Amino acid sequence: MWTTIRRLIPPALLLVHAALLAYGAAVHSPTIDEVGHLPAGLSHWQLGKFDLYHVNPPLVRMVAAAPVLFAQPKYDWSQFSDAPGARSEFAIGRDFISNNGERSFWFFTWARWACIPFSLLGGYTCFCWARDLYGDWPGLLALTLWCFDPNILANGQMITPDMGATALGLTAAYVFWKWLKQPGWPLALAAGLALGVALLTKTTWIILFGLWPALWLFWQASGGRKPAAAAFRRRQRATTAGLRRAARLTVPLFYHEPDGVATMTKVSPLSSRPVDGDLRSLDRCSRCEPIRRSHCCPGGSGQIAIPESSC
Repeated sequence: MWTTIRRLIPPALLLVHAALLAYGAAVHSPTIDEVGHLPAGLSHWQLGKFDLYHVNPPLVRMVAAAPVLFAQPKYDWSQFSDAPGARSEFAIGRDFISNNGERSFWFFTWARWACIPFSLLGGYTCFCWARDLYGDWPGLLALTLWCFDPNILANGQMITPDMGATALGLTAAYVFWKWLKQPGWPLALAAGLALGVALLTKTTWIILFGLWPALWLFWQASGGRKPAAAAFRRRQRATTAGLRRAARLTVPLFYHEPDGVATMTKVSPLSSRPVDGDLRSLDRCSRCEPIRRSHCCPGGSGQIAIPESSC
């Protein structure tokens, strides 16, 4: 039953996440950047040019603009300019809203909904990566943090390139990590494809051309690391054993009440045997089978004189 529940939790979390993004996309007005992004994406489809909003690659804008194309909005490209340094997308965006009136708000909503899969992909990648590293429950924790993080919810409901770049960059890094662990042509091709798609989202990812070779060199120099899950379990077992040992060494008192008389006796942490105090009511040594009082307290001196073979 628990296995079935664990399998249902990730889709349920992603469904709630998608619902939150869809609701936010419908009720929040367009941001200043989105006013330029949507007309720029439409221009890529209509004019076959990438001059508008050329500070970042066009993938996210084109995905956002794709459903709006079918609604046949009114266009006005009169302020289009391909001059160096020109940022005419904002003027065109204002004209786009003026020409389409209230319909423009629905256009922005549809464009936002089209970008929700980027955030879902990012959440799923977080889940898979954390699960591969540490197990099912850490994977669910990572997915939960993604689905309800305010920054993710804010950027996931917009058509700006940040969420697309984050999700696809994370996916590319995950596939690259898989290739480092298991080198081969299938994963190499998948990592190259993921890298190419990530580079189409935002100029920031140009650093991957230098970062990935550096990571590969470091991986080779270190000889590759053992599976993190196994290492995590070893550390967990070592920590548990250490805590148990510390508990044995630091527990200062052992007690025994043979005749209804509560007697507290100080114990040596190394031998776990009484070393002083009133031993008149002590009928057994710590962690030993019951033994005669005469063996524990020869002469009634309260000193321990038990041979190792007695315990």
